[in-house]
Amino acid sequence: MKRRDFFKHTAPLMTAPIFLNTGFVRAFNSPELFNSLACDSVRERFLIVIQLKGANDGLNTIIRPEYYNGGTNHYLQQRPDLYIDESELLTSSNTDFNEIKFHPNLGKIKELCDKGCVNIIQSVGYPSMSRSHFKATDLWLTGGDGAGTTIPSRDESSSSISEGWMGLYLEHIFQGYNGTPNAFMPDPLGIHLKSKSQSLGFHTHGEHLAAINMGTKKNGFYALLSEQGISSEFFDEASCGDKVDYIKLIDQETQVYGERINQVFDRGNNSTVDYGTHDLGTQLKTVARLVNGGSKTKIFLTEMTGFDTHAYQLNRHGELMTQLSESVHAFMDDLDKMGMLDKCLVVTFSEFGRKFIGNGSFGTDHGTLAPMFVFGHPEKINGGLTGPKIDVTLLDTQGAPNELTNDYKDYRDVFSSILGQWLGAEQSALNTAFSAYGDPQTLNIIKTDSNAWGTAGCYVPGQHDNEHIVNVSIPTVDDSGYSSAGISTGGTTIEPLHEITACNYVDLLPGFVAECGTNVIVYPFACTPGDPPAALAMDDSGNTEEQAIYVRQQQVGTESQLLEITPNFERIKIKMYPNPTSDFVHVSFNVREGEQNIRLELLDAKGSIVPVKVPDLSSQGSEINVKLEVSHVPAGLYYIRYASRALIETFKLVII
Repeated sequence: MKRRDFFKHTAPLMTAPIFLNTGFVRAFNSPELFNSLACDSVRERFLIVIQLKGANDGLNTIIRPEYYNGGTNHYLQQRPDLYIDESELLTSSNTDFNEIKFHPNLGKIKELCDKGCVNIIQSVGYPSMSRSHFKATDLWLTGGDGAGTTIPSRDESSSSISEGWMGLYLEHIFQGYNGTPNAFMPDPLGIHLKSKSQSLGFHTHGEHLAAINMGTKKNGFYALLSEQGISSEFFDEASCGDKVDYIKLIDQETQVYGERINQVFDRGNNSTVDYGTHDLGTQLKTVARLVNGGSKTKIFLTEMTGFDTHAYQLNRHGELMTQLSESVHAFMDDLDKMGMLDKCLVVTFSEFGRKFIGNGSFGTDHGTLAPMFVFGHPEKINGGLTGPKIDVTLLDTQGAPNELTNDYKDYRDVFSSILGQWLGAEQSALNTAFSAYGDPQTLNIIKTDSNAWGTAGCYVPGQHDNEHIVNVSIPTVDDSGYSSAGISTGGTTIEPLHEITACNYVDLLPGFVAECGTNVIVYPFACTPGDPPAALAMDDSGNTEEQAIYVRQQQVGTESQLLEITPNFERIKIKMYPNPTSDFVHVSFNVREGEQNIRLELLDAKGSIVPVKVPDLSSQGSEINVKLEVSHVPAGLYYIRYASRALIETFKLVII
């Protein structure tokens, strides 16, 4: 079977640019901003939260070898039914992890550690830890703790907060967001996979609009009632009307986004990575396909259950470690093959750890401190260990690590560092999300040159330093669909323009927004107007194509700035082979003298960027030769776009 036969959805061959319905657009992809930590790169980032439900035994996940020896084998003494021989434990080749060993079934996570893709926060907890699954989970999701102190800024206790830190953060940075798609943010801010109920972590001050659920596909509230033969009128105000109203609200929000989610899912693809049959892997595979299809959702919440191992833990916990390890590794590998790994951060948490002392039923009971994993691109994340070890010699009266005497990291320090350093939260956003905690401590999770701290303005339309209002001239279109504006290549009229009548988000990463009711023309051709904020035109006044002069200008407010005047014979020349292709394409060209900030991108026929992994071009020298993997891309017509500080070019590529 040919590779292309595996794909159920394929893109139609399109040969014309898009004709959308504006006299202006907001554009964030100015070539001058390439390769800088500006709004364009920050807006592309997203976060995956993996909730390990049931309380993962972190003490058999990350293991301190000193507790196996030194005169007292604490593991063999205190948990003989869970004992794993030290010879079976895994050791990373990365010296940043030489203080720990890994559970034998964490081989795939150990491989990620070898590559520097993991930061492990060893001892995580909070004051007065709860050992109730429900209460502890609520605290982790709301930014609370068990101390029960009054929050000065609100009439609530730190142990009884009604809003989630994810929802409050998203509500803060997307000011004015009302839970419906718009040109700036066409997707739900958060998506909760697997669960049918709305996670407390996404609750906000308003109408719970920060996220939607994807527990069932295309089965809304009324559809579920119909399946049971129940009329919605059965639920009146006297029964459980308020709860039903809430469910209706969630369902309505889901339906509002249904078309968009289906669109990006159908448009997206995974690479050839095998996720296996694990449930967590299926969730992560769905996320990978959504973001590949263009989803701009900022936080995805996934779940993995089964960690409440009071009995016969050894084998069950080993199976869970296999599922976690293989699922995360497949997801990371999938994103890497699609060139999207540098846009993603993954973090795990569990409501608490487990006791170090076994319970006599071949298991462990509810404990306290536990480790958290953070996964990311090795060039973005600070790999290694963060925080102190869990000292198993400091146990409370119940046999759990004592958070009162152990040195530990507060979980709110971890989440706030991720929101700030990865998603660009400013201090005011963190103060809102974690009001019960005050000013969180900053952990060194993201590398300095990738730290996005304080760029929250990137998520508010009209408040970006690198935003320009660009006027784009619109050729008239006659009845035949051809442009009558005289744009031609050597006297040959370009293909017909296609009009998109629906109000759409035009995805030209790293940042392009066409507002509702606007007219925008996107030309993915080397000889026609280019991407905003630069309008490209060719003056062919009786000249041959080689003699034609290309002019690119940028309009800011009422002023027009000239960016480029280049004769056709000086344009960049790119060689691509094989073309057509099905698996990969070689791209080669010579760098013009003085050229800076060169970037290669793959565009589909609509002008949207298709995720592919592009090697670092800055280290290639004056002759660029790269190989782009396109095995995950559906068949169709595409364009290789060359962009630099001074020049933008596109070249046709056919994928079969």
